[in-house]
Amino acid sequence: VTYGKSGSGNEMQVFSFVIESIKELIARYKPDRLIFGSNPADSNRTPLYKRMATKIKIPDYHLAGIESSQHQDEFIIVRDDK
Repeated sequence: VTYGKSGSGNEMQVFSFVIESIKELIARYKPDRLIFGSNPADSNRTPLYKRMATKIKIPDYHLAGIESSQHQDEFIIVRDDK
C-alpha cells in the first residue's frame, strides 16, 4: 500500500496511525520480521520514519536496521532472539 502526502497538515496523526498499525500487526501475527519503507525523495517522511523507528517500543522487537537505496528507505523491525 502506498500513501502520498495530503497537504492537510495531519502528518503527526498519520504517523500515530502508522505506529498503532505496526503494533497491532505485530500483536496479531507475531512476524519474525516487519519491513516498511518510504521514498527518500520525500524530504519529510523519511526523516520522520527514521525517528519513529528508533523510538517505537514494542516488547520483544527492535529496529534491526535501515537499508537505503536511491528509490527506497526500508526500515526493518525484527523479533528479539529468545
